[in-house]
Amino acid sequence: MLRSLPVVALLLHFSAAGQTMPESLIRQLPPFEGELDTRMHRIITQMDVFNADSALMLIGGALVKLDAEKDLEPRYYLLAYRAEVLYYQGAYNEAIRDLGICADLAERLSDSLLLSNVFNLQGILQENIRRSSAAQVHLRKALAWYPKDPAARYPVTELFHIHGNIGTYLTSAGKLDSAAYHLNRSLELAERAHAKRAIAVGHGALGNWALVNNLPDSALYHFQRSYGMAEMAEQQDVSLDALMGIARAFAAKKDRARTRNALEDANTYLAANIEKVGLGAQRDQARSASNVLESIQDLKGALAAHQLWSRLDSAINDGNIRSALSIQATLHRTDDDLAQERERSRFAAETLKRVRLSRTMVITGSVAVLLFFAMLVLFLLNKRKNEKRLALLMLAQAEQDQVITEFHIREQVGRDMHDDLGAGLSALKLRSEMALRVEQDPEKRIQLASLAKTAGELIGNMRQIIWSMNGDQASLEDLVVYATNYVRTYMAEHGIHLVVLAEGPWAEVQLSSEERRNIFLVIKEATHNIVKHAHAQRVELSIQRRNGLLNVSIHDNGVGTPSNAGEGTGNGLRNMAKRIEALHGKLTITGGNGTTVHFEVPLPGRSPSTNKGSIAMNYGK
Repeated sequence: MLRSLPVVALLLHFSAAGQTMPESLIRQLPPFEGELDTRMHRIITQMDVFNADSALMLIGGALVKLDAEKDLEPRYYLLAYRAEVLYYQGAYNEAIRDLGICADLAERLSDSLLLSNVFNLQGILQENIRRSSAAQVHLRKALAWYPKDPAARYPVTELFHIHGNIGTYLTSAGKLDSAAYHLNRSLELAERAHAKRAIAVGHGALGNWALVNNLPDSALYHFQRSYGMAEMAEQQDVSLDALMGIARAFAAKKDRARTRNALEDANTYLAANIEKVGLGAQRDQARSASNVLESIQDLKGALAAHQLWSRLDSAINDGNIRSALSIQATLHRTDDDLAQERERSRFAAETLKRVRLSRTMVITGSVAVLLFFAMLVLFLLNKRKNEKRLALLMLAQAEQDQVITEFHIREQVGRDMHDDLGAGLSALKLRSEMALRVEQDPEKRIQLASLAKTAGELIGNMRQIIWSMNGDQASLEDLVVYATNYVRTYMAEHGIHLVVLAEGPWAEVQLSSEERRNIFLVIKEATHNIVKHAHAQRVELSIQRRNGLLNVSIHDNGVGTPSNAGEGTGNGLRNMAKRIEALHGKLTITGGNGTTVHFEVPLPGRSPSTNKGSIAMNYGK
């Protein structure tokens, strides 16, 4: 747990990118002039919502417009922000390379704050690739170079970030006296800046320090303060960490009842805020829950939590592979030097190799741990001669084997589609875009642009097909989460304000692949029509479950639709109607103050929890 804390400290810096330094001790300098300032704010906005692909494209587009010898300061900010994006995508080598360039630029600018920012980011990167001695050196340099009167044009590392990172490192290294100084200093500076998230993280770090010091009462105090401040700042990931810290504190106090209550609070909170908590935080919560349950001798619960951690970790590793591929393509499009492009390809290949090796090791270790716990449970059951519990365990083992077998089959099919079709389409798209950059013939440019666009659309459609095949996410809640996330991203790309009304709780209903695909494609077609035809500024998406029916309504404030639109005068509308009819549902399209697309489909009856891989269902328990 302690090793993951430097990542949390960097999140402080990354999240601050969406602000104009109201919670800062850094003096604001005048921004860049004109279009460059507009580009910087667009990049910062995409970073704030963790939209890595868009951020990388915007950064690349800004870099190619700069003069490498004259625009030193803009290049510094762009490369520093790109290093942060690459870090979060797991491309550590590329991030370290960009930071090396930033260090040279900061020295040429004679700006100690910018140099301190580089050292802080390098320290966190070194810690995450398990080079602790190098991490300590860089963090100490960051503190030494930090100026007395810091000033910057755009968000960079704050002093409380550096103290917090050093304190966290020293805690994990067992240097508790020095760690206490830096952690308290970090909290003091965060409170002076009124940085609510930083204050919440600071109390959480002090709670971890108190647990290492075997001071559970002090740890409980800090975790409770962390939770209260995180809720005020609406920082759900920090709130979840604080709730798990409270459970760990009660476990250290040997208070089993309060430990279980605290774990239940954490699970309930996660279920209510699942869309606002990333997969990484969900994985850490499952790992922490497994450790806490094991410490109070709840081996069955610990095994279930560890299984959930394993599934989430595999999902994150798969996402890192896809992100690394996307990063590689983006960097190829933005670099002018072919030799640098080849070097980045090599780095990306090495990153993928490490990720795959890491996933293999994680899966192997998880299987070994599962076998160990299974043997331990069987030994306890045999010792107590409890035939009923033994029968239940054997049944659970059979179900688990079946789920694992089905998971491997689905994973193999999805991997084959991704590796064969996905790699081919990605290569086609990349080559088309690269050819477009050098092609002068207008007709050929149109053809190449169309080819690249079609390849991109096919990649998106393939991912949706893989999702619809994935039985691990076949619950009603998984469909709602997937569909609303898609609409949010699509509307944001086209600058349309979106309001989502999709409150649970959602029943444990399992949907077939056909049901999930048809419902999602109708929502997708409706939102596509809004962007293409409606000229709308606001869209409202409502998803509700009433009387055994799934009711979906999509309303926009655009130009409206003819009164006979519901009769299906176009192929898109006819396809929507046919998909809903195939599900024995009803589709209506009405005009007036815009357009409203409404449909309802019957849901299957409540089913038992056979979908072991559903993230939403596991967190809803």
